[in-house]
Amino acid sequence: MKHAVHAEDADGETKIADAVHDEGLDRRRVGARPRVPEADQEIRGEAHALPAEEELEKVVRRHQHQHREGEERQKGEEARAQYEVAIQHAYTKAFAVLWKLRWATTYVREKRMKDADAAFQAAAQMAHENSVGALEAEAYRTMALYQKDGAAASRWLQKAREVLDHPHDTSRTARQQELALIYRTEVYRSLQLRRFSVAAGILAQLNKIAEASHNPNIDIAYHASAGMLLAAKQKWLEAIPHLEEDANDPFSMELLVAAYRKAGLPAKSERMTRELEALNAPSVEQALVVPEFRDRNRKSH
Repeated sequence: MKHAVHAEDADGETKIADAVHDEGLDRRRVGARPRVPEADQEIRGEAHALPAEEELEKVVRRHQHQHREGEERQKGEEARAQYEVAIQHAYTKAFAVLWKLRWATTYVREKRMKDADAAFQAAAQMAHENSVGALEAEAYRTMALYQKDGAAASRWLQKAREVLDHPHDTSRTARQQELALIYRTEVYRSLQLRRFSVAAGILAQLNKIAEASHNPNIDIAYHASAGMLLAAKQKWLEAIPHLEEDANDPFSMELLVAAYRKAGLPAKSERMTRELEALNAPSVEQALVVPEFRDRNRKSH
């Protein structure tokens, strides 16, 4: 069996809470999206056809590097204007929704969470109107990542699940990948609430999907989730190989920094620290993890 974390690993919960708090896991969701799931068959064929993508990403990177209040909002408006252009000129409906999701992400970077909620709901509505079900679910799942209120996060995750149950044009593969990401986010939220047995049960469901699908993206969601749970249990050496399967995701990277350090691998921890501090990407994961990570490191030196 290639997946080795089982539900019975939820025992020994008394030490987990301190580990979760120590590594900052309780302040955020775990990376539930190392990559955007395939919305439909169109995306794979036109992945490099986005108009003015290079220039757009330059604007976004400038936005990511800007942290002063007034200037950050100005850069955010600039990035959103560029995304609006990309949305209008998207080659497919799915691409338009993908740009809309990135447009919504800029509000998370500015910590304007009410505006982010409205923006992601607008992206979900666009996806719904264009029958791009996996991306509609992704919009709702993403909202669960940054919610401070656990009940609100649960509502958005339930909404994401319901979307996947509705008939639409999304492929079975895309549905499965998005469901795996929902499970991953549910594992994270369960750990936030110290419901470790619940997290292990969800992980077992994700394990079944991964073993049945042989889909590398679903495998990554499983390994990231398994690494989360093992790190929360302070099983650092066991967590590392799982987290390394998702070593480009900000949340897994942050956990690897801690896991390497706790496992007595300081050189690897320092290298991962440098990689995470340098990471810029137009994603909610980056917006939630990297600025705080940089600030903590700056204050500690």
